[in-house]
Amino acid sequence: MFITIHATSGAYIGELVHNPVLAFLMGVISHFILDFIPHDDSKFTKDNKLRLFFVGLIDGLIAVFYLFMLRSRIDLFSLSIMAGVAGAVIPDIPWLIYKLFNAKRLEGYYNFHKIFHRKKININYWQGITIQIIFLAVLTYLIIK
Repeated sequence: MFITIHATSGAYIGELVHNPVLAFLMGVISHFILDFIPHDDSKFTKDNKLRLFFVGLIDGLIAVFYLFMLRSRIDLFSLSIMAGVAGAVIPDIPWLIYKLFNAKRLEGYYNFHKIFHRKKININYWQGITIQIIFLAVLTYLIIK
């Protein structure tokens, strides 16, 4: 899933859970649950490290911008929301480092993370993007309702 979806999920978790430690842990768990849902965005992550870097950078900036757009509905700077966002996003950092730099020390984590991306349902790129847009819309609705 794109970082924007993970970050928005973490913000929603942080809004519901007012304990930063619990929000962080639930954010981490939510990351892997969301990654388990079919969401083919492999077009951005295969074989081209420069593209992967820039897509990750742009997605991260979109996530920050998107969360700032929601700040009238949530206290973006509350510790529990920041912890939820951090927990939901951090699991992709070692994955990204491994992909960009072939960091062999992270290979075990990369293989663990990859388990959540293996799907028995094959979907195409546009179906994957649609699924992610639906999740973002639902999360946004839950935050602003």
